[in-house]
Amino acid sequence: MIHLILNLAVMVLRVASFALLIYCVMSFLAPGNDLFRKAAGYVEPLLQPIRLKLFHWFPSLRGLPVDLSPLAVWLLIDVAMALINLLRRVF
Repeated sequence: MIHLILNLAVMVLRVASFALLIYCVMSFLAPGNDLFRKAAGYVEPLLQPIRLKLFHWFPSLRGLPVDLSPLAVWLLIDVAMALINLLRRVF
């Protein structure tokens, strides 16, 4: 049962990572595209709290022309995947 839950968590994290990739690529190529708006609907609720925390901890990031919150979310997804893979070995 635990193995099934861990596999489901890995699948959800992979989908989130893929949606984040689509969001980042489409934000550069075609920000008005329908695919971008759909990806933004899924990704922005993840990015907004991270973005607010980054701006709170590092106020100088507000002046950058690039949003670093997707990179922070990818880092969090990667850490979560590593922890889940560690748990998969244990169970």
